[in-house]
Amino acid sequence: VYQQNPDANYVKEQGFSYGIVVVGEAPYAEMFGDNLNLTIPMGGGDTIKNVCGSLKCLVILISGRPLVIEPYLPLVDAFVAAWLPGTEGRGVTDVI
Repeated sequence: VYQQNPDANYVKEQGFSYGIVVVGEAPYAEMFGDNLNLTIPMGGGDTIKNVCGSLKCLVILISGRPLVIEPYLPLVDAFVAAWLPGTEGRGVTDVI
């Protein structure tokens, strides 16, 4: 079930066995590489907290640069840094 930015109540009410959370940045070539803000964008941190705080979860981070993930790691059961997979996104599914 796909749900963008689920809140914690939604996750608990659905009775899921596990969750797969995909967060990160949209694909880019160069512009974001020099950005000094290293937080996970677009509410990604809240999504990790809401899903992984309620059930077992895998987090996939898509980014072309390092982002701060340490605050979320205690909530996460498995973590994949997929970087920007481009046309080789199937490699991510091989890892999963």
